[in-house]
Amino acid sequence: MISRQLLLSLTKDLRLTAIMFGVLWEEVFQNRIYGTSKDYNLAIKKDPTVGAAHYYKGFAKMMMGNDIEAIKDYTKAIEVEPDKAEYYWDRAQSKITLERYGEAIEDLDKALTIDSLNPDILLERAQAKQKIDEYNSAFEDLDKAIEIQPDHKYALMNRAFLYSEIGLFDASIEDFSTIIKYNDKDTDAYFSRGLIYLKIRKKNLAIDDFSRSIELSPQIGRGYYALGKAMYIMGNYQDADNLLQMAVDKNFRQDDALFFWGLTKNRLGNYKKACEYLQEACEMGMDEACDSLQLIDCGKPTKFLMENHSL
Repeated sequence: MISRQLLLSLTKDLRLTAIMFGVLWEEVFQNRIYGTSKDYNLAIKKDPTVGAAHYYKGFAKMMMGNDIEAIKDYTKAIEVEPDKAEYYWDRAQSKITLERYGEAIEDLDKALTIDSLNPDILLERAQAKQKIDEYNSAFEDLDKAIEIQPDHKYALMNRAFLYSEIGLFDASIEDFSTIIKYNDKDTDAYFSRGLIYLKIRKKNLAIDDFSRSIELSPQIGRGYYALGKAMYIMGNYQDADNLLQMAVDKNFRQDDALFFWGLTKNRLGNYKKACEYLQEACEMGMDEACDSLQLIDCGKPTKFLMENHSL
C-alpha cells in the first residue's frame, strides 16, 4: 500500500493533499467508501498525472466489490506511474477475484520486477499459482518469501497447508510450529496444527492444541468444534456433545460440526436430534450427512453406526 508520506510527495498542493487524506483515506479504511468516487474524480481533475488518485479510486471500487471497474482505474494509475509495484499488485488482486489467474500472475511478475524482495507479493503470486495447479512454482515463491522474512505467518501457514495437501504432514507441522515459535499466542497456528495431528491420529497432541486454541480465543467456536470432534473420535461422547453444543452456541453452525453432533447424538441415544442435525448438514450440501440419513429411519429410534466417516 502507498504510505501517507509517499502520497504527500505526489500531491501538487495542500488542497489536493487535504482531499486525498481528509476525505478519501479515512473513508476507505474505515469502510465508509460509498460516495467517494466524486472526491477521487476531483483529485484526478485537479492533476490527472497523480497516479495515486486513480489507484485509490480503484481501491475503493475493489472494496465495494466492483473489480471490473477497479481494474480500469488501476490500469490508468499504471499508465501514469508504471513504476509502482502496488498498482500492479492490487490490479492482480482484482483479477484473482475474477478468476483471471494467468493475468494476475503477469501483474505480480511485474510487481516483483519492481519490488523483488517483497514477501507479501511473493505470497500473493504463490496463491494465484495454486489456483492453476502450479504447485512446484508456488512452493518456490513461498520458500523465497519465508527466506526473506522467516516469521511471515501467512507464508508459513500457506506452505503448511500445501504440505498437508500432498501428504507431507511432518513438514506441515514444522511450519505451524515455527509460527508458534515466533508467537506462542497464535490461535490460528494451534488450531491448524491440531487438525494435522488429528488427521495423522496423534489425538492427544491434537487435543492439547485445540485446548490451547480455546484458551487463547474462547469466543471463537471452531476450537470447541475441533476438540468435540477429537472427543467423538476417542469415544468420549458426552464431552463431545458438550463441546459441539458450545461450538454451535458460538455461531459455528457449519455442516461438519452438525454432522459430528448428529453422530454424537446417535451414540448417546438421542435419535431425534441425530436426525435433525444430520438433516441440517445434508441440506447444507454435505454428502456424508446425506448418506448417513439413508442408514436410519428418522421416524423411529433406530441405532446406526457411522465408523468410516472422514476426518
